[in-house]
Amino acid sequence: MENAPDNNVKINYTFEIPVTEALQAKIPGYDSMVAGAHSLDKSLGKELIDFFRVDYPQFTGKFVLTKTSPVMVGMFSTESIVKRSQEAKGLEFFRVLLKELTGTDDVKAEINLSCFL
Repeated sequence: MENAPDNNVKINYTFEIPVTEALQAKIPGYDSMVAGAHSLDKSLGKELIDFFRVDYPQFTGKFVLTKTSPVMVGMFSTESIVKRSQEAKGLEFFRVLLKELTGTDDVKAEINLSCFL
């Protein structure tokens, strides 16, 4: 993918993380899909949005959860358009945030390739 064009894309990351004690301490309402997503928006979402706003000042995004126990599964998505190269950098930053949140390296985060402009 090194020689792939730097096309415009919408950010849509899927993730799956274990519900660890560290996560439970940092995410109020972690066991509720609505409250958990809101808490993620206020913590990880803010950091991820700030990461993209360096180059895209109007960038916004939000979390949606589809499962909360024993693993948290969901996505971070946006309607904002970014370059594909920034999408990949953002994914690496997102993985770091998830590892810090859970206190483990056992996190999965991927670009949702079924999401198109």
